[in-house]
Amino acid sequence: MINQNTNIILAGNSSYLNRGCEAITRGTVEILKHYYKEPKIIAASFFDNYRDYKMQLANETDDSIKHIMLKKHLTQGNIKNIYRILESYYYTGNLRYYSYEYLNKFLKNTKVVLAVGGDVYSLDYGIPKPYTDLNEYFLSKRKPVILWGASVGPFTSKPKYEAYMKKHLKRITAIFAREDVTMDYLDSIGVNKKVYRVTDPAFLLPIQQPKDITSIPDNSIGINISPLMSRYITKNNIDQLSYKTANIIDKIISKTDKYIYLIPHVGATNSNVYKKDYRFLKKVNDLIKDKERVVLIEDKYSASEMKWIISKMQVFMGARTHATIASLSSGVPTISFVYSIKGLGINKDIFNHTDYCIKKSEWNPDIILEKLIHVLDNEKMIRAYLDEKIPVIKQQALLSGKYLRKLFKE
Repeated sequence: MINQNTNIILAGNSSYLNRGCEAITRGTVEILKHYYKEPKIIAASFFDNYRDYKMQLANETDDSIKHIMLKKHLTQGNIKNIYRILESYYYTGNLRYYSYEYLNKFLKNTKVVLAVGGDVYSLDYGIPKPYTDLNEYFLSKRKPVILWGASVGPFTSKPKYEAYMKKHLKRITAIFAREDVTMDYLDSIGVNKKVYRVTDPAFLLPIQQPKDITSIPDNSIGINISPLMSRYITKNNIDQLSYKTANIIDKIISKTDKYIYLIPHVGATNSNVYKKDYRFLKKVNDLIKDKERVVLIEDKYSASEMKWIISKMQVFMGARTHATIASLSSGVPTISFVYSIKGLGINKDIFNHTDYCIKKSEWNPDIILEKLIHVLDNEKMIRAYLDEKIPVIKQQALLSGKYLRKLFKE
């Protein structure tokens, strides 16, 4: 039984500099506190560096959360390293590269591990070896592991690796899938036992007004376009993507009377340019011809504060999945810049269509402006629909706690 004397580990997330990761954690805590009295939570997360870890420790506002830093320790031995190279080439997935034995001291009073990486069980960021090895470690210690509010796959493009993942997923204690497309994919590879349909815990992220922002004009368009999109739009050319983005915003400014808010949602203190939304949006801002109605939001706000900012938009256009979840969960008409099944899946689950998505093939100022005008023209209808739909989505997120209790027969 899960109680005040047992731990719940949230494993595999990243730093709060990624507001989506923070939103998953905060939403998960809302779920656990709804079903359990004073849960003791250990957030075991990957950080880019020790400084980020110490900063997160210092800035944590929830006393129920204890943070620990996950380290990717490679297993020892030259032979294993040779296998590592060969196996990464063939993608069979069978060899464990990473050792997490240093976590043993946290396991004594741990009742369950919630794998909270969101979409890391996919090929969007490469082979998810650190995460599968982490969960295999917990399973080897006889700890139940639940993929929590997750997207899974597809791995179809790498058949040998997909065969490994099928076996691995069957070893996982339970899968709480956040979209129908994940449910469908799991069923297609024969993983259909102890699979539960929920929604992303980030839909339950509380909202908080920043102390230094008093108001935002009603006719504001929020835009979050990440440098990560360059992988899919401009063949990794971030500068070219910044010019394309500036052209899109120039078009919107010239054809509407709207204010434009450029809103970062992922940051980094290391050299990974794909995580630096603010730096990218600042370059975009510099390229915009008419800046009179453009506001660049600083990269200093928490996930809840970013959600407040996004909630004040007339329409929001976002690339980061959890930026769009912040928008949708606030009832704001939302256009999603999508590059994978998860963006399409969330839209289809909410709207039963993907009309409010911008696909890779649609990255054109005229197409994007046309879609924005369509959403603006139908704003009242979309808001009314979201007012009815989002409470249902939030209840589905809360179901995760109900299913967790069911698994432990509580």
